[in-house]
Amino acid sequence: SRYEKALAHPDSPIDVAGVELTDLFHEPVYQLVRQQLLAAELERDGEVKADRVTVVHVLSPDNEAYQRSYVAPALRGRGDTASEVWSSLLRTPDRFVSLDPVVFLDPAITSDEYVLRYGASDG
Repeated sequence: SRYEKALAHPDSPIDVAGVELTDLFHEPVYQLVRQQLLAAELERDGEVKADRVTVVHVLSPDNEAYQRSYVAPALRGRGDTASEVWSSLLRTPDRFVSLDPVVFLDPAITSDEYVLRYGASDG
């Protein structure tokens, strides 16, 4: 019930037509729902002074476990992966970006310490 009003809002970033709301409350979709609703609220909040708020989802393209993670069976018809299912639910796809974490290893924007800590290892 916490998110029902926000999801039913005419300007909701998530298209819930034909979707049982309980199907949205399983990981990883649940966290994406929460983040996208927060982004939409921040855009509507005049005190925030943001014309556009985009959710940036940092996800390795090699993370097959994420892509195969549980998605409610009723939503599986929307795509073969968690990302495809999520994309099918977005009314405002320009407010969501999936970003490969490898970009953070670029020495132009990242410290050597970060690269040593999170960069690819040989073992």
